[in-house]
Amino acid sequence: MIQASLAPIHYPFLDALIHKSKARHSLNIGVVYPLSVDALKAAIDCHSHGLAHVVIYGPETGMHSLAQSSGLSLLGIEIQNVEGSAIEVAQKAVADCAGLHPRINALMKGSLHTDELLSACLKSSAGLRTSRRISHIFKFDVPGFEKPLFVADAVVNIDPGLNEKVDILTSAIEAMQQIGVKRPKVAIISATESVNEKIKATVDAKALCDMAAEGAFGNAVVEGPMGLDLALSRRSADIKGYESQVSGDVDLLLAPDLNAGNILFKSLVYAARAEAAGVILGAKVPIVLTSRSDSAYSRLASCAMAAALVQTAGIF
Repeated sequence: MIQASLAPIHYPFLDALIHKSKARHSLNIGVVYPLSVDALKAAIDCHSHGLAHVVIYGPETGMHSLAQSSGLSLLGIEIQNVEGSAIEVAQKAVADCAGLHPRINALMKGSLHTDELLSACLKSSAGLRTSRRISHIFKFDVPGFEKPLFVADAVVNIDPGLNEKVDILTSAIEAMQQIGVKRPKVAIISATESVNEKIKATVDAKALCDMAAEGAFGNAVVEGPMGLDLALSRRSADIKGYESQVSGDVDLLLAPDLNAGNILFKSLVYAARAEAAGVILGAKVPIVLTSRSDSAYSRLASCAMAAALVQTAGIF
């Protein structure tokens, strides 16, 4: 279905993100349990591209053995030898992010399961939780688009209610502003632009827009419910007579639930040939939550996004 011989594509928005992050020297990232080749290579790439001081957490013998058998060099990588289960390794890395004098200001998932890392991060005693619900944001570089496209939440929250969507939207807007989108234009997407009591997403969208009108999301322009066609195409909005400041100039798509967000993510990557940087928001440090199918470039861009957030937020 997907041709392997398609011409290479350049990703100027993510390239710029990576380039700017190289100059910051602000990121001390802990890579948790990198006991797969892709996870270990992502840590090495982050170091070799000058994005961060990299600390890898896990059994030292196992990580050295993996590097040797894969032809990878750990030169310049700090190793924290932690024997035990993946959860125990995660707990050690999380502990190094907390306290009065943390040595790590971002985390990156290695080859452990997502719930193992997040359970360590979200324990009340770990010191990384905030009052806000955790969520995820992607920054997409889509071929043919004139600017980056952000999507939240396509990773963490399965079926968020209105209160959870407030947190997701607030965190996304703050993150976008931190990395240069000063007045985000937000489309709260749904199957239809009409409010229908039988479609929960449209009711929530109307409520979020009412909150935005009262200043709940700062200077962001928030509109919805809005079909994806209206969000992406000014022409579609004109044909349907839909008046909007967002249509055709959207910065953020707020997905109604995980199903919609995840399908949107995979459609952009596999059909539109986009690349994406993604981080978890809502904890005291950004968390890079990689997938086994992520490209090496996507992992690198995600580290760069974490670096940008750390630098602008002043996380030591």
